[in-house]
Amino acid sequence: MIINLILLAIFLSSFFIVWCRVSQGIPRLATVSEEAIAAYLKEESSKLHFFVVEIKSFYRDKKYKEWLRVVWAKLLYRFHILLLKVDNKITTILKDLRAIDIKTVENKVESLSIIEIKSEKEVITSPKTHRIQEVRVRKKRSKQKDIQELPS
Repeated sequence: MIINLILLAIFLSSFFIVWCRVSQGIPRLATVSEEAIAAYLKEESSKLHFFVVEIKSFYRDKKYKEWLRVVWAKLLYRFHILLLKVDNKITTILKDLRAIDIKTVENKVESLSIIEIKSEKEVITSPKTHRIQEVRVRKKRSKQKDIQELPS
């Protein structure tokens, strides 16, 4: 409620200040002659007329085509530069990834060679009970036995 009252007071005071400024300016505007107002309007309309004539000649002489071509060329050039920058960043990222990958592969090879050396030592020193037994080959079964065993 208090905020609403403060906002109302600010609004009314600003409205009063604007009304005072306008009321002070009206007598000064009344002293300006009609000829001065007409001359100012004529000068402003001539500026507007020149602006409109420039726009008409811009389209009649088809100067806009040259302007559009220049704008299109600048846009394509900036797009080309952007693509080159993106390409450079991608190649640097790929080089970094390849360098990391090569290092990890070398580390894995070293670790595998160490494991192979350890496993060779273990194979030599391990007893027969720890060795992997060969898988026996099953005898071939006849097809009719397989068909009979199927649930119906």
